[in-house]
Amino acid sequence: MRFGQYDAAIPDFSKAAELDDGWYGPAINLYRAECHYQLGHYDAALADCEHVPDDYAFPGFRGHPDGSKHHIIADIRAARGSDSKAH
Repeated sequence: MRFGQYDAAIPDFSKAAELDDGWYGPAINLYRAECHYQLGHYDAALADCEHVPDDYAFPGFRGHPDGSKHHIIADIRAARGSDSKAH
């Protein structure tokens, strides 16, 4: 993901989620959502966010100081809306 290889990172995050013993927790879903977001797969990104508990916080994620799931979802929806207007 850090190298911009989002397509390749998605299955890696899926496998990590499968093997996770709780250390990464919901962050895996947010990382995978970010990959989908970068690829323009907004519905898949939103689906990944649905697996994140409402009260989960990932401070700094997507530039949000509080890391709120709801702010992250709002970013994805805004991108999806602006992308569909461009076509």
